[in-house]
Amino acid sequence: LELCTENVVSMVLSAVLVSVLAAVEHRVQLSEGSLVALSTRGPSAFRVRLVGGDDDAPIASVMVEPDGEDANFTEVSSAVGVGIRATFGEVLVSAAGEVVLLDSAGAELARSSVVQAGVTELQLTSSQEQVLYGGGAGPDDATVLRTEGNVTPLVVNRATYVPHYYSTAGYSALGVVSADATFITRDGAMYPASFASSGSGVTWNFTVPFELYLMPAASLEEGTRAYYDLIGRPRVPPKWSFGFIASRWGWDNRTYIEDTLHHFRDGEFPADAFIVDFLWYANGSDYAFHAEGEMWFNDFDWHNTTFPAPREQMQKYRDMGFRYAGIRKPRLGNSELLADASSKGWILPQGEPGGDPFGSSGFYGVGRELDFSQAALRDWYADHQAHYLADGVSFWWNDEGETDYFTFHWWNVAQADTLRLTLPSDRFYALNRAFSPGMARLGVGFWTGDINP
Repeated sequence: LELCTENVVSMVLSAVLVSVLAAVEHRVQLSEGSLVALSTRGPSAFRVRLVGGDDDAPIASVMVEPDGEDANFTEVSSAVGVGIRATFGEVLVSAAGEVVLLDSAGAELARSSVVQAGVTELQLTSSQEQVLYGGGAGPDDATVLRTEGNVTPLVVNRATYVPHYYSTAGYSALGVVSADATFITRDGAMYPASFASSGSGVTWNFTVPFELYLMPAASLEEGTRAYYDLIGRPRVPPKWSFGFIASRWGWDNRTYIEDTLHHFRDGEFPADAFIVDFLWYANGSDYAFHAEGEMWFNDFDWHNTTFPAPREQMQKYRDMGFRYAGIRKPRLGNSELLADASSKGWILPQGEPGGDPFGSSGFYGVGRELDFSQAALRDWYADHQAHYLADGVSFWWNDEGETDYFTFHWWNVAQADTLRLTLPSDRFYALNRAFSPGMARLGVGFWTGDINP
């Protein structure tokens, strides 16, 4: 009877889900049995879902958090196809099974290849040659504004690529797959929704399920606004964060720190903040640690050589006009904390790409990297580091978070939660080595990764 009841409840919930989705989506049945679900997200984006079954729910992506209500739409049918119309355009499915994007005047912006069940490739073709912008950059293309060739979304030291572009054909696009589909390689943490440009066409390759957000926009400015409407607009950071921030490895002790800060002030250099690497909380680095960590390592303490009197020092430096940040790593080094985190299932199976002190795997920190996607871990982390903000730390410098495509996102959520627990009226700010779309709405900034000497 209990099993029968559970099955009935499951069937009822599935029926309710399908009913709710039908109320907010227009589902177009394709000839071979699959579905294309059309809807709006935010005030200026269409969502096109390639649906594998009746009970497939939309992907809950951290990249998408619209500013504003979802736009109203009406169902339409025309010679082009059937679909939906909003104030900013139309998205239709043709009789042949192509997705067609129109602007508000009815002009065609892009037309897809035929959509079929289980498809993992979709080509969008426009009637004109197009240029793409906004796919990200690394050392090889940082000085090139256009997004050219193949773009494989990834985060790694010195490079970030994203599943987004603006096309001069008149629209912006964002590709979304399940967060469970992300994977790690020696080259970085990958997001399997890549695209390639070829003149008038853009070809997406992806895992399923897949969703494509399309935003009609006549200019790059309009496309960027529509993109921010979809993923969340960047928060304005604290005023002092616009100033010069001094950072280095090698702040030896309190005397050295204070001599350096006095040099800045005596020389009338306009510095507003400074950052200290490992030696603010530990007396060495953790790069050579095995998975079990070391008992002597402190993950959430102050190093007594650089900061023997942290609250007194933080206030003194604030009086001199300096805000302070310490580096943070998304892993643990202390044996006791690692054992506790491991017992709770909070450790990622993978490490950080970029080197291996013990062999040739190409990863370090294996067995010690935290899974910030888990809410319980984020609560634990916020509780353990809240005292830093009470002591006077103003922001964080987040390094080596390329253990997953979304590690930096969830890590910053944990740090923002820390601030809300401690100083709820302050603005959150953190500097990160890489990013994923949507992070800027948290109130963060980004640095371009390690430089060559």
